[in-house]
Amino acid sequence: MRTSRLLNALSARRFTKNSAHGFTLVELLVAIAAGSLVATAAVLLSKNAVRLFQEESRMSYAQMAVANGLGRLGIDIEHAGRNTTKNPRTDPRVCWLGLADWPDGMRRLAPVHIELLPDLPQNAGNDIRNERITIAGDMDSGDNWVMNTTLPGATGATVILQPQSRSVRRLSALMNGADITQRLQEMFRAGRILHIEGPTSDYYGRIKGFSVSGNPVETISVALEPTPTVPMQPQSLLPCAIKGFGSGFPVHVISRIRYEIRSVTADAAFTDYVQPLNPVVGDDLRTELIRSELNPEDIVMPGTSELITEFALGMRFGLTTLAVNSQPDNPIIERFPILDPTPNSEIHSIAGPADVVGSRPESIRSVHVRLSTRSRAPDRPTGLLGQPGRPYRFFVSTAKGADKFARVRTLEREFTLTNMKGAFR
Repeated sequence: MRTSRLLNALSARRFTKNSAHGFTLVELLVAIAAGSLVATAAVLLSKNAVRLFQEESRMSYAQMAVANGLGRLGIDIEHAGRNTTKNPRTDPRVCWLGLADWPDGMRRLAPVHIELLPDLPQNAGNDIRNERITIAGDMDSGDNWVMNTTLPGATGATVILQPQSRSVRRLSALMNGADITQRLQEMFRAGRILHIEGPTSDYYGRIKGFSVSGNPVETISVALEPTPTVPMQPQSLLPCAIKGFGSGFPVHVISRIRYEIRSVTADAAFTDYVQPLNPVVGDDLRTELIRSELNPEDIVMPGTSELITEFALGMRFGLTTLAVNSQPDNPIIERFPILDPTPNSEIHSIAGPADVVGSRPESIRSVHVRLSTRSRAPDRPTGLLGQPGRPYRFFVSTAKGADKFARVRTLEREFTLTNMKGAFR
């Protein structure tokens, strides 16, 4: 009993001694205040770091987008003029009934056609002009499909291709022996232009339909529209008309590809790319670089439009051409650079519609391209002057915040038209 009382007394004394060394109220308040200051500083530092990361991420995306867009456009430009006429109006190999027999798009069947576009709404307050380019050539395969025979008809001719030609066997090998029907249907898409290459003359028609039978392939048939007429003897009296069945003639599929900067905010095909719009950063005026395939009537073929570069602002072109007085043994090179702020009208004349007298698409040897994009969100309060036509910052008039200027990235490159060699006239 005595021992128990002694232990209780010692415990009470230890408690009293330790409690005398606890934190006072002042110490606790000081510790809380210091901790709050440290936490506030950490939040501010992290907020600035996140903002800087987001800004640089947007610019990295813009840089990547403009590089990818320029690369994709350049690939098509380098294919311009492949396996097709350089100018149907002056090409002596083209066998036809005249321009009146060809639809609008086929009359403009030139490797390169450049047009000046009206200013876009987003360009208000920005010194930027825009041009668009239409490129024609064998874009899909570049192969020689071989004709077996051609059959005239009241609703259009039918071209029968050789099912065991090298091009067919090559395609089958590339697909590891799988069924090539779907790939052939993609190449010989309705609305594209068929080029039949004869020994001394070339013939052009519009693809209306395509069919394949057998697996492995036994028959390949390409149906053509009645206009333009593919001249065949004895139905045609033209001296250049196809004689016999045309067996062994190479056949090419020609596409016409257009690149232009335009808004697709109201286009249902691009909803997943541009919606929902953010009015705070001015998305309502955003524009993109769009690649589309045109049919022979110069109308965009359904399902062929692609978004190549988001938030594209401007696209301009320059040319390198052969002079009018050039000769095969004495070529004379002329350069028509990109001019700012007023575009070079000579470019639109030389690379104008092939059916217009004065255009010289056959003389073009290279195309100089300048493409500009911006970051999505404007993150600068003021503009920054740059070279004419190449702003460092872009004014987004409908942005809601104090920052109304988005940073801009611009790239330039020249692409050679390797398929234009020897095209003097």
